[in-house]
Amino acid sequence: MEEKQSQELDMFELMIRCKELASRCYCIACSFVTDILRLTYGYKFLFLTSLIAAGALAYYKTSGDRRIYRGEMALKINAGTSYTIADMMNELDNFVYLNDSKALAEALKISEEEAMQVAHVKSFFYIAINRDSTRAIIDYNGRYDIEDTLNIRVKDKLVISVGLKDRDMFEKMQNTITSYINRNEYLNLLHAKHIENLRQRENVINCDLSRIDSLQDQQFFKETKPEIYLFNKTQLRTGQQDLFYNDKQNLLDKKQTLEEQLAGNNTIVTIMSPFHPTAVSSVSFWKKFLIYGFVFYILFLICATVYKNRAKIHEYLKEK
Repeated sequence: MEEKQSQELDMFELMIRCKELASRCYCIACSFVTDILRLTYGYKFLFLTSLIAAGALAYYKTSGDRRIYRGEMALKINAGTSYTIADMMNELDNFVYLNDSKALAEALKISEEEAMQVAHVKSFFYIAINRDSTRAIIDYNGRYDIEDTLNIRVKDKLVISVGLKDRDMFEKMQNTITSYINRNEYLNLLHAKHIENLRQRENVINCDLSRIDSLQDQQFFKETKPEIYLFNKTQLRTGQQDLFYNDKQNLLDKKQTLEEQLAGNNTIVTIMSPFHPTAVSSVSFWKKFLIYGFVFYILFLICATVYKNRAKIHEYLKEK
C-alpha cells in the first residue's frame, strides 16, 4: 500500500515538473518572438531595405535569360535497363552542376553556347504498383525504398526531365539526348543481340506454324477421316477432328507479341512521349522571393542585433 502511494506521488511530481518545463519553454518562446518583433520594429527601415533587396534579387534570378523552362520526355528502353540510362543522365546533370559546359558540349555533341542553356538533366523512375505493369506512377520525389518487394521500379521505361533557358531548344535537345543514348557502344551490343534473339524466335515460330499447316493438310485432306478418333489421349469423339486450332492460336499469339516487340525496336530507346515544355518559367518569382526573403531576414536580425549591442561588444573587445 505504501509502495503504491509512493508511486502515485512520484507520478504526480513528474507531471508537475513536466508542466513547469512546458510553461518555461512557452515563456522562453514567447519572449524570443517578442524580442524579434521589437527588433524588427526598432529597425524597420533596415528591415524594409532587406525585403527590397530580396525582391530585387528574386526578380533578377527569374527574369530575362535566367528563366528556366522545364520539359519531360518518356522513353521506352529496348536495350539495357532504366538504371543504365539514369546513370547516363546523372553524368550529364553532374556536368551542369559543376558548370562544365565544355564537357557537356562534348558529351552531347553540341556547342558550348547551347550547353550553357541547360539548367538540369534529371531522370525519374516509373514505379509498378503491386508489380502490375498496367498501373505505374512516376517517382518524382525519389522516395522509393529499394527493399520494397511489392512496388518495383520499371526497368524498360524512364522519364527524362530537362530544364532549358531557351524554350526553342527542346526539339533539338530531344534529338540530342536520344542520339547520345543510341551512340553508347555497350547498349548497341545489347540491342543487336536482343534483335537477333527476337528474329530467331520469330523464325522458330514461323517454322512451327508451317509444320502445323503441313500436318493439318496431311491429316484432313490426304488421310481418311475416321468416324471415331482419340481426343486429348483420354477421350474418344466422333465426327470431324479439330483443326489444331489451340496449337496454332498459341503460336500466333506468340508471333504477335514478337512483332510488337520488333515494331518499335529499331533503336536503343524509343520516345513514347516527347518534350512538352512549360510556357512559363518553372522557377517562380514568389518561390525565389520567399527563399531570399528568409535568408535576408536572418541577415537582418544578425546585423540589427550586432548594431543594437555594439556598445557591449565594443566594451567586451576592449577587455584584456
